[in-house]
Amino acid sequence: MRIFLKILSTIFEGFINNKDHITDISPDENITRYIFNKKKGYSEVNRRVKYGAYLPAPDGNASVYRTSKISEKEIWDIGHKYVEKKRKDKKKIKARADIKAADIYEQSLSIIPDTTPHKLHANITNWPEEKDKRLMKAVELANSSQLVIKG
Repeated sequence: MRIFLKILSTIFEGFINNKDHITDISPDENITRYIFNKKKGYSEVNRRVKYGAYLPAPDGNASVYRTSKISEKEIWDIGHKYVEKKRKDKKKIKARADIKAADIYEQSLSIIPDTTPHKLHANITNWPEEKDKRLMKAVELANSSQLVIKG
């Protein structure tokens, strides 16, 4: 019985530890990250996303939205209603970074659906603990992104 419980425990532990790698988000899906800070998030002159736009929050997640199947208007509406209005600092969305899920997966990061506060919400997870490695991944994501400035 003891051996059986140990085997069962090992299997269960492996399942829990690997949950960040389970995804139903296709590599060809469009992923949007809203940007609130021009200085850290993007360069209007160079028309590019900066790495600061992708740095994860203290909880280790970078909040994003799945935007492949919705219109431009819906993308901005989600940002205003579910992201901007929920911020305690009351900052307004200045731009957004659009990227393919494949580019996120290429950095050995995961995208985990998290339907709170919206059914299209997800989190980029599996960030390395080392600051320099996190920064490098954020740089790569920024370089793979398309900047869309709010009109």
